[in-house]
Amino acid sequence: MKNVMFLDIDGVVNCITTEERIPDHRGYIGVEQKKIGFIKQIIEATGAELVLSSTWRLDWIHNTFSWHYLRDEFKKQGLFF
Repeated sequence: MKNVMFLDIDGVVNCITTEERIPDHRGYIGVEQKKIGFIKQIIEATGAELVLSSTWRLDWIHNTFSWHYLRDEFKKQGLFF
């Protein structure tokens, strides 16, 4: 059986103290590379596939700025949705 990791974004790879912001978009909160690194460690240890279960996934449908930002930030760690 394949391992699957369902990932929320808010409160997992960002939080109230996250300083990163989505560039050029009204200061929306971003994600922290350190926390994405923790996700990567879990995936490497378990061989799980990553599934985005956050409401951020809805931006993918509309091809919006936050989806592109999120995809690019995860790519920095070698992770893909």
